[in-house]
Parts: sequence; C-alpha cells; structure tokens
Amino acid sequence: VRTVSRDGMVDSRTALELLVHVLEEAKSSPGQLSAYALEQVAHAVIGGKGPLMIGGELVPGLIARAEVDLLRRILHAFGGDGNIAITKAEAEVLFRINDRTAAADNDPSWNELFVKAIANYIMCSA
Repeated sequence: VRTVSRDGMVDSRTALELLVHVLEEAKSSPGQLSAYALEQVAHAVIGGKGPLMIGGELVPGLIARAEVDLLRRILHAFGGDGNIAITKAEAEVLFRINDRTAAADNDPSWNELFVKAIANYIMCSA
C-alpha cells in the first residue's frame, strides 16, 4: 500500500486499478486491503479527492454507474478478507458513502449493490 499511496490516498488511477486487480487475482490478502480500496472510491465520491477525480468525469456527492461497478469489483474480489461475506470494515465504508449521497440522483444500481452488500453483512455476521 505504501508503494502506491501517499497520505492514505492512492497516487493515480493506474495504482487504484493495480490495487483492485491484486484483490481480484490474489488467493488471499490482508483484511483491511479491500476496505482501503473502498475508501479510495469513498474519498472521490464524498469529498471529490483522489485519482478518480482526474479527468473531471466524477461528480462529488453522486454515485454514477462507473463508481458502482468499481465498488462491485472490490467487494466481489476473490482475495478480500471476507471474499464471500461483506466485512464490518467494508460495510462501514458503504454506509458512509450511502449516508453522504442519500439526497443525490445516484445511479439506480447503487441502491441494489448497497442493499445486497449490507444484507450479506447482516446475514453472515448473525
């Protein structure tokens, strides 16, 4: 993580894509790596910061289809700590994103992803 980030934020889109690819291809990974990758998306969606803001396509405070697809890739990555179940750290990031964008005209796929991910977390932690 130190190699691809500075001050808790990934340096570039390429580094973020590398991080996601590592999660997708790894047989296992440290428990917080998936939550760290989700945090990178949260930085952009909530605060308008980070590599996803480069190019000006992302609108802070709103979740578009591209961000939902990236979040889905991270959550479904094989190497994540939960890899089948959503972890507490992952759920917390998703709740923060949802709380901060609830009034926005988010892509409809966000609600589906959020509800399914949180339902998975609740079912697997019970």
